[in-house]
Amino acid sequence: MSPAPSAEFFERAVLAIARENGARTAAAELPAILRRLPCGGAEGRQTADVSFSSAGPGAVRFSVNDSLRRGALGTFAPWLEKSLGAGYDLKAVSEFLKLGKALKGGFQTTAALEWPAGLVVPVLKLYLEEAPGLGSAFADRGFRGRVRALAGGGRGVKAAPAPEIIALDLFPGGATDLKLYFRRDSLPAAGLTRQQRAAMRSLDREARGFYYEMKRLSCGGSKIYKVYEPGCAGDPAAAVAEICALYAKLGLPRGVGFVSSCLKLARRAGLRLLPTLCGAGVSSGGKLKVDSYFRFVK
Repeated sequence: MSPAPSAEFFERAVLAIARENGARTAAAELPAILRRLPCGGAEGRQTADVSFSSAGPGAVRFSVNDSLRRGALGTFAPWLEKSLGAGYDLKAVSEFLKLGKALKGGFQTTAALEWPAGLVVPVLKLYLEEAPGLGSAFADRGFRGRVRALAGGGRGVKAAPAPEIIALDLFPGGATDLKLYFRRDSLPAAGLTRQQRAAMRSLDREARGFYYEMKRLSCGGSKIYKVYEPGCAGDPAAAVAEICALYAKLGLPRGVGFVSSCLKLARRAGLRLLPTLCGAGVSSGGKLKVDSYFRFVK
């Protein structure tokens, strides 16, 4: 795992991205939140990323995780609960974080904030992700039952295969959405729209990687992601190029501009920009939605 940049650089980078994308509300709120991010510790293993969504070019999103150190996010997630509290389902947050404490295997916790274009307050996203190579704690029958309860019945929580990531989205109006992520070594044969499949197939310059198929339990729908880490960590050029080519092909110059801005920020700070994910989903209006995620590393 490549070490993360300093917290000061990440704060500057996220604020610059927010301002460039016209996310004025996020830019005003972010400094106080970013300064509460826990430090990476002596080993510098905490990781964070930023992303661009074609569905909301005026949006800004960032996430931070504890890099497999089981709860090293410390008080960050509970602090977010309290500071963002008005309108959020804090009981669901509490129950979701208890799921992490119940896991016996290795896992990492991720907290993300996303300000969709035009919204004053963000969507809070929490993730529990299994450590690679360990037995699936998510396959435990009792654990799956707790996930079902949190999903209000969760018909999508099946016995097999077990997901590798469980996530909870919390919206400022009180709604929640539970999501499961399943690893796929190749594009699924079913369950994708023609648009999603075409977008994923165009990401053909970087052969290293695999896929996550995301299933929403609360409101339905799915999304497919190409996962780049850790395959292209040594040389990310092909991955960066194919993501930019996809945005260009779809007529989304702001996506290309986002990647270019991140590359400039990285170079000025003596860092590298690593793509982590590129996902294709479909909006409620039936339009293709492409999101890309990037990490700054030394």
